[in-house]
Amino acid sequence: MVFAGGLAGAEAVSTGQTSTAAPLPAITNLFQIRQLGLQNTGTSHPIRLEGQVCWVSPTHRTFAMMDTSGGVILEMEWLNQPLSIGQRVRLTGAGTVLKTGNIFRIGVDGLVVDDDGVHPMTERTGAVFLKAGRIPIQVEWFNGTGPFGLEVNCEGPDLPRRRINDSELFRGPRETTSRVNGLDYRCYEGSEWTELPDFNGLKPVKTGTVDNFDLAVRTRDEGVGFQFSGFFDVPRNGIYKFHLISDDGSRLSVGEPNVQVEVIGQSQLPVPRQMFIGQLLDEAEDGSWSQIEGKVTQVWPAEEGLRMELSVGLARMEVEVTDKVERPESVLMNSLVRVTGFCQGPATPTD
Repeated sequence: MVFAGGLAGAEAVSTGQTSTAAPLPAITNLFQIRQLGLQNTGTSHPIRLEGQVCWVSPTHRTFAMMDTSGGVILEMEWLNQPLSIGQRVRLTGAGTVLKTGNIFRIGVDGLVVDDDGVHPMTERTGAVFLKAGRIPIQVEWFNGTGPFGLEVNCEGPDLPRRRINDSELFRGPRETTSRVNGLDYRCYEGSEWTELPDFNGLKPVKTGTVDNFDLAVRTRDEGVGFQFSGFFDVPRNGIYKFHLISDDGSRLSVGEPNVQVEVIGQSQLPVPRQMFIGQLLDEAEDGSWSQIEGKVTQVWPAEEGLRMELSVGLARMEVEVTDKVERPESVLMNSLVRVTGFCQGPATPTD
């Protein structure tokens, strides 16, 4: 499968909202997914989606889905069943939509604070309603260059603001109640990060356990990132406010997604729309299932698959291949290829 174009436990209320906030409109088509992913509001919406699976990652909880409004590549943290190409599926539940690279992470219901990007030590705050008990917690963090830092504070019903204590954090399998204090961590290395990468698509250079959100186990100071995951001990029901302080970017999720996937049928994939390089996309064509031909003029390696530039005359377009590619880059150069996938225009106008 090739994707062409500029592909770009807890009851949680939305970041900054209380349980009395007016209900938000439901997400019912993939055009809304694309729009919400670009806005990156961190707001949880009801989700009632139906569409067809047209690609499935062999290694990650990632798949491509299309409906009458177009298509997107989706990632779900807890995909409750394996999927295959051609299946018609229904997604129901509630959650946020977060765009990371060309992938839309759906059902990140526990997203409470998003402090992504390159910046000095900065504090951001989010509030969420939690029920008493041990609920999943995850913090993602990265540092590009220069100084770095990370701290997670919390306050709740009759509880003053304080750094989350070691005694409030637990690790262990999701399926068991026998957990011990601490967190699991995965450390990653990368270069030229300007925002949090999709850690689920990267191989960690180091893994282990820590007592808290501790950067001391890093492998280096720059071009480094972490995923800390475990469980947070909520003493009583109520609104909890989390303060995330970091240099550079970070993101905190509390609770777990509740979006479920149900297979409702199976059919052949539709015939792709024939398009040409340099063609201007109207609103109906943006994100459409398309096929295009061109000459490979550049090839770049990617974390999974590769990127190519295709040309016809003076017209150019960039293609991202999400499948693992066996052919060496030298063989692809100057080849005439036909690609099938979602064709998208730029997110913003260009001169």
